Amino acid sequence: SCLPHYRLKIHKTRGKVTFPYHSNQDLLQGGQQKMAMIIIHGALRDADTYFCMMYSLIEKQRYRDPNDVLIIAPDYSYE
Repeated sequence: SCLPHYRLKIHKTRGKVTFPYHSNQDLLQGGQQKMAMIIIHGALRDADTYFCMMYSLIEKQRYRDPNDVLIIAPDYSYE
């Protein structure tokens, strides 16, 4: 699946507030990526669609190793 979903706890909220996002890497785990792409979804609040589209494009292109690219799509529609 191209839809890994993660949550970052926002500091000083006692874990009550989190930041949901899709990414090809858990931000808490760190990584060796050389480039980051932050994909902001549109009015339909479909972060999953935007993430999968960009993930697919990164996998198909030949300019840069896909493992060098961190893709993050904030999921503002998550409840």
